[in-house]
Amino acid sequence: MTESFKAQNCSSLTGIVLPDGVNFIRSYAFADCKGLTDFRLPDSVKYIDKYAFRNCTGLTRLVFPDSVRYIEEYAFSGCNKLSAILIPASVTTIKNNAFTGCSQLIDLYYGGTASQWGALTQLYPYTGIGSAVTVYYGATEIPDRNFLSVSVQHMPEKTIYQLGEKFDSAGFVLRVNYSDGTSKTVTNGMYFNPYGAYFASGARIITVTYAGKKTAFTIFVHPYTTSVTIVKKPAKLTYFVGESFSSSGMKLKISSSDGTTKEITGGFTCTPSKLTVAGQQKIVVSYGGKSTGFYVTVNPAVSSVTIAKKPAKLTYFTEESFSSSGMKLKVTYPDGSVKEITSGFTYTPTKLNTAGQQKIVVSYGGRSTGFYVTVNKAVSSVTIAKKPTKLTYKVGESFNAAGMKLKVTYTDGTTKEVTSGFSYSPSKLNTAGQQKIVVSYGGKSTGFYVTVNKAVSSVTIVKKPTKLTYKKGETFNSAGMKLKVTYTDGTTKQVTSGFSYSPSKLNTAGQQKIVVNYGGKTTGFYVTVR
Repeated sequence: MTESFKAQNCSSLTGIVLPDGVNFIRSYAFADCKGLTDFRLPDSVKYIDKYAFRNCTGLTRLVFPDSVRYIEEYAFSGCNKLSAILIPASVTTIKNNAFTGCSQLIDLYYGGTASQWGALTQLYPYTGIGSAVTVYYGATEIPDRNFLSVSVQHMPEKTIYQLGEKFDSAGFVLRVNYSDGTSKTVTNGMYFNPYGAYFASGARIITVTYAGKKTAFTIFVHPYTTSVTIVKKPAKLTYFVGESFSSSGMKLKISSSDGTTKEITGGFTCTPSKLTVAGQQKIVVSYGGKSTGFYVTVNPAVSSVTIAKKPAKLTYFTEESFSSSGMKLKVTYPDGSVKEITSGFTYTPTKLNTAGQQKIVVSYGGRSTGFYVTVNKAVSSVTIAKKPTKLTYKVGESFNAAGMKLKVTYTDGTTKEVTSGFSYSPSKLNTAGQQKIVVSYGGKSTGFYVTVNKAVSSVTIVKKPTKLTYKKGETFNSAGMKLKVTYTDGTTKQVTSGFSYSPSKLNTAGQQKIVVNYGGKTTGFYVTVR
């Protein structure tokens, strides 16, 4: 065994380099070397004997190599300026009073876990490491104390707990910010408080300490779950064999041990995740150790789909959305059976952005087919190039677009005149007066006014025409005739024009009736034809 030489009472000794191969530091080897400040044990040292560094009051930090196994009693007693030490997990024994009198020791960095440290210190509980010392587990180095602050770089993977669960720091990353403006991230060597199980619900603040600097983050502790029930089933309840289950739209009611309830839309698990058997299949939903369930319909796999009937609308303008209304698919299954469907399929694209012939791909049960629609250029504006022939109506009549012509201007600056393909409103004219007709084409609109007269309920002759006697073959003359017009709202007026009559030519001798029509209502009188 190679031992160190004895440097006891060398009060002026400030540093020493021990050669590799030294594995034993004997008792009193460096006792009372008060000037010793720069000292690092070689990686070969396994055993540090009692009183080896007693009263080395110049030591402030000490790193034990991974080779060290034993630290004997009083080995570092009286090192009253020693503030931080790194003890590797390789150490199996720290004897009583090994660090007695190390009054400035505040940070102890331990390479093992909390449970390993507890087992180690139970062997000799009077090591001299006081209760005020903060122990950092999983440490590989003593951090440089020349830093300003620490902050949370990444939260732990688990931030929501139930009563009785223990804190889990997995995934936590700490950022260390130094005074020179640099920083680094660390994942061990830090202390979390509180660290154990939680027995009170609510938000809990976890304090993180690293080399004396602190930061904090919040976790949430919920009461344990007593039951879960389905409040709302997911949007999709019908699948094909081989599809994955989707929980989108599902809502659960969670009852907890404290008597409270809440509704959630996520955070639960669902099994099976893939639906492989046709028929009614149960989905088991679990949350907080409790489960509930419901059934979905799983249809057989599809062999092929074809278009049985195209949709009603096959012509669009760019930027319009495709409409499947009226479309029918023929579905063929692996067993040879066939059915026609009008819903349950998907299609792409949903919006038609390119002028010309555009293919619509229709999918059902993992199979696809398609057809083409015509997509016209987007319209920039429309104007009335020519109004319709009929511009005067009676209340209740339907608008007639015959003769109307629109000038259409497209977004690329081109124009054309159209006499069809537009829509208009209202289609029925129910209000007397000037009524606006709004004409739309390609998502753009224009308009004009028509005259709507009140509906007539009856007409009567107030004054017959001046001429009441005719020769055979003469044309009827309405001059001097006056009608009383009664409207459906009870109002009346007398008119001397705007009516029609028949016959217009009197070809039959004798008394001949003249039928007068106004607003769809008729009256009459007789004239003499010689």
